[in-house]
Amino acid sequence: MKNPIRVAARAAISLALAASLCAAPAMGAPVKLPAFERKVLPNGLVVLVMPDHRLPVVELELLVRAGSDADPIGREGLSSLSATLLRRGTTTRSARELAEGVEFLGSTLETSSDRDYTEISMESLRRNLEPSMALLSEALLHPAFADSEFARAREEAKGQLDQFKDDAATMAGIHFFEDLFGSSPYAHAAQGSKASLDAMTAADVRGFYLREYLPGQTILAVVGDVEPAQVEALTQKFLGAWRGGAAVARPSAAVHDFQGGRILLYDKPDATQTEFRLGCPAMPRSHPDWYPMEVAQAILGGGFTSRITAEIRTRRGLSYSPSSRVFYFKDAGIAYLDISTKNSTTLETIRLAEDIVKDMRDKPLGPDELQKGKNYVLG
Repeated sequence: MKNPIRVAARAAISLALAASLCAAPAMGAPVKLPAFERKVLPNGLVVLVMPDHRLPVVELELLVRAGSDADPIGREGLSSLSATLLRRGTTTRSARELAEGVEFLGSTLETSSDRDYTEISMESLRRNLEPSMALLSEALLHPAFADSEFARAREEAKGQLDQFKDDAATMAGIHFFEDLFGSSPYAHAAQGSKASLDAMTAADVRGFYLREYLPGQTILAVVGDVEPAQVEALTQKFLGAWRGGAAVARPSAAVHDFQGGRILLYDKPDATQTEFRLGCPAMPRSHPDWYPMEVAQAILGGGFTSRITAEIRTRRGLSYSPSSRVFYFKDAGIAYLDISTKNSTTLETIRLAEDIVKDMRDKPLGPDELQKGKNYVLG
């Protein structure tokens, strides 16, 4: 069962992104989240606090607007490697000492990098919030980026890329993004490539950190058994001295322009199943039609009773878990069907998927199906 405090923290981060990175959503019934407070520290750090006293737990989600879209050409994977190294020691603690300090408090500390942002998350017991925030701020503000830890993390990233090659589903998604985004920073996987990782040095990580980790392009959401005044005081204590230059201006990472449809084939001789992605460019998160798109996505392939699942899995038995997905980023988006099937039924499944999409596009929705899609999104 999901931790309700963590779910609320994710909701607060989503709200922060909508308010800070995107245009206003389309008119409609407003989403009613629990009451929260928003503060901006003198250094530009945005702090969101949502009290939730159901459990003696606090979730902290810190989001820096610097993801793989900020990777320099030839250094793809730099944001991901930098995020990993935040957990690998500080100027006063080794990686092991930092991990033991977090574990001793009964807390967790995780870092990750996506296309638009880097995320640092921590879960803490209420009674240990202050020492937990002290460790969070130490990892964020005083990373060591030691050469030995850099070398180890880089080899781990290269090992992960080797694992990707054995997973047809992962490789299908990677190639789909590469071709659809072309030269856009969104094209490459967050982990980069072996060539880009080999070209990296620990100095590249330090430079990325100094250039991108700025309080003025960071949001901290705190949700749980806390009060806003308490969080504001602790944030000022541990992150108030954080300084940095102006937010980094970057060109748009939109989908590159292309005409007509394309078919891309990637041979994996030992595969007994075919993975295929059928899709196109979509809207960024700020688009006013985001809500209608979410409803359409739910009807097409987002739920267990969706058209894709009902026709391809339930009626035809051609795929175990077919679905559709939409990825919304700051500057662009991608929509696609995500389907695997036996090699012998590949063409049949692709043609059926195309027919389902055409029906979705060309024929009006019935009122019952439309309401079902709305209910799925609302739920």
